[in-house]
Amino acid sequence: GAAGGVVNLTASGAYTSSNNAGLLNLNSGTATGPVQVITDNALTTGTALYIPHTTSVIASGGSLLSLSSSSVDTATTSGTLLNLVSTGSTAGTIALITNNTASFTGITQSIVANGITTGHALSISSSGTITTTGDLLALTANSATTSSGLRRTSATGLTTGFIEADTLGTALTTGGYLNVTGASYLHTTAETGNLVNLAVTDASSNASGNSVTNGVNI
Repeated sequence: GAAGGVVNLTASGAYTSSNNAGLLNLNSGTATGPVQVITDNALTTGTALYIPHTTSVIASGGSLLSLSSSSVDTATTSGTLLNLVSTGSTAGTIALITNNTASFTGITQSIVANGITTGHALSISSSGTITTTGDLLALTANSATTSSGLRRTSATGLTTGFIEADTLGTALTTGGYLNVTGASYLHTTAETGNLVNLAVTDASSNASGNSVTNGVNI
């Protein structure tokens, strides 16, 4: 075995670089082949690539892993910066982000897409037959008690657009669009609970013509 490592690269003291040069640089002119390959077919509870960090505070601009590309990339069948593929797993978790920091006020995952026009910041699709408890997105926070919104959407600049647009097919029988279950109120004093609460203001100032504002239009 190689408990101490087959190859060890060590740099003592503060390592700085003005041109992003690292302790180990891999430069390749290949157009179709891989630059670096890690093969670990015997892996069970180990880790093929491990990047630990325990001491310094990572500040803005720092990261344990940074992937970047300034090319006009056009790949649509693979991820240009990150491509995760699993063809054999049937019940495992493909990607896992864990944040158990107590009293956390930051962001566990952030997607910033300021250049979007007709594209998507996040696209989830499936060609499989989803049944019973299967879903494309599951949000669970059963310990939350006073949150003013477990799922929040803000679009204060909308004029003729919509926050949500859903399309159903023509084969509906006993299904539907919205199914809310389990809501049971237990009032212990004079208070009002609303399963659905809609608040709207009509600030129209048109001098002529009919201006109609509907809270719900069926």
